[in-house]
Amino acid sequence: PIKTKEAKPKQAKTRMPADEAELKAKQKEIAKIEKQIETLEVEKKVIEEELAKPAVYGNPDKLFEVNQSFEKVDKQLTELNKQWEELVISIEE
Repeated sequence: PIKTKEAKPKQAKTRMPADEAELKAKQKEIAKIEKQIETLEVEKKVIEEELAKPAVYGNPDKLFEVNQSFEKVDKQLTELNKQWEELVISIEE
């Protein structure tokens, strides 16, 4: 007799240990990013307060320097928020 492979019924997808490890790694990365975002938001607020001071906005050199810091922090926040969003979406899928 010829042996044929029987079709195995597909099992419902369940999380495998590797999936659990990946999920935990993503959750850890999300927590790390959230802390970085929190720190940068505080820094951004301090810079905004600095920009509002007459001694800063009345001094073009100081204004330029503080504004550069603001733009740097704002860019970092934008990038971290994007990373955070991508990680959250990848977990939800």
